[in-house]
Amino acid sequence: PFFYLEETIDYLKTLTIKDVHNINAVTNGNCLTIESINEMAIINKTQGIKFNFLFSIDAITEETYLKTRIGGDFSLVLKNLEACIKAFGKDFVTVSFTCKMTNIHEVTKAEKFFKAKFGVKTQISFDSYEPDIRLRIESINN
Repeated sequence: PFFYLEETIDYLKTLTIKDVHNINAVTNGNCLTIESINEMAIINKTQGIKFNFLFSIDAITEETYLKTRIGGDFSLVLKNLEACIKAFGKDFVTVSFTCKMTNIHEVTKAEKFFKAKFGVKTQISFDSYEPDIRLRIESINN
């Protein structure tokens, strides 16, 4: 929904607690803006609707991020992650790290990185289109 950011924000403004209690937003963080995050925070406070954010980041370095999320902006995503944490609190923001061949070397460091740098939990998953990924991770851990 953040691809249509203005329309999404306009729609969210029409909702009340009678319509919905929680909104779970999954985003790669590239389409968000500081202004839209602040608008959602206002909706959260004035209308009582709780927001939970799942940021799909899939890297802990810009070099890996650019290989994994072609066309993305790593610094923008981290800035938006920080803004969401500031606006909603770290308990309402989680990072999703999908292990792929381009980021496999960072998977064992991802959880520690996002906890230490941002204070948030990380959810690790595996790309089902890359069936050898689990075997490669096991070899990294051994």
